[in-house]
Amino acid sequence: ACSALKEAYRRILVGGRPQVRVVYLKAAKELIRQRLAERVHRYMPSTLLDSQFATLEEPAEALVVEVLTTPDAAVAQIRELCERVHDTHVKQLLLAVLDDPSIAGELPRAPAAKAVHHAYRGGLAEHLLSSMRLANRVADHYPMADRDLVVAGALLHDIGKVRELTNGHGIEYTDEGRLVGHLVIA
Repeated sequence: ACSALKEAYRRILVGGRPQVRVVYLKAAKELIRQRLAERVHRYMPSTLLDSQFATLEEPAEALVVEVLTTPDAAVAQIRELCERVHDTHVKQLLLAVLDDPSIAGELPRAPAAKAVHHAYRGGLAEHLLSSMRLANRVADHYPMADRDLVVAGALLHDIGKVRELTNGHGIEYTDEGRLVGHLVIA
């Protein structure tokens, strides 16, 4: 819940259940202000940002995901995570996807959605990196899971969005995106 700014709220949400974890997306206020300004369909006006930061009690026990300042840095870290994959065939697949000219040129600029999450230029790279980091955490928690496949799924689940959504001013679905969708495009 994105409005769980106070520790007391988070305690209620977690409810003493050890399997429920808080994920804290940590970013500088100015970066969040910039991202809010870039969004066409906002759920929170940027005028509330100062009060949100004033209210925030940073969680002591949470999975912390740092929000990067540049999409290029996110893509570089995605590549690093792919390089750590042990299965040779899975690693080759992931690197081939990242090196595909139709993906490599668009990934740093592509939004992850039209609205709701990461709906801004460069949001897809940030979303995929966050998903891959969380996939590694899931694999830590469930050692019986195949880490390489979980990480691969985190990268590949939305990679088709580079062709599903436009990345100009305002985010719209492409014809291909409307007709086929990102899951099939991938």
